[in-house]
Amino acid sequence: MPTVNNKLWPITFDLLKKYRSGKDRVLLTEEGQPYIRVRLREDGRRSKADGFASNYVHLKKRLQKKLPGFNRPMKEVKKLGASLLENHLTYGRFKSYFLDHIPRTVADRHYVIPSQQLFDEAVDWLCKQFGLA
Repeated sequence: MPTVNNKLWPITFDLLKKYRSGKDRVLLTEEGQPYIRVRLREDGRRSKADGFASNYVHLKKRLQKKLPGFNRPMKEVKKLGASLLENHLTYGRFKSYFLDHIPRTVADRHYVIPSQQLFDEAVDWLCKQFGLA
């Protein structure tokens, strides 16, 4: 199975550098906790806290002020990127790679290695499409 190296958008990389924890787990909340926590409750059931999902809910509310009607779940943002790639003449071939889909053919699994440079260009292009570059 191939390893996919997704280039980070400059804004993402800058934020990771700014807020890195310096510990084994790179991102922690301000309280020093992992963003996704699962614990066993007294009644034996699991309880999950997802800081990423919670932050995304707040981000959506702010985005809706600038983009009325924006109400996409987090999962759909990646789908939107894949759709934009699919409609690009050069970068369309990277749609499945971008979505981390498992290669389906023998050629894709063992012989065809996508161009990292071209994939990085596709990621940069997507960044511009979202107005982040």
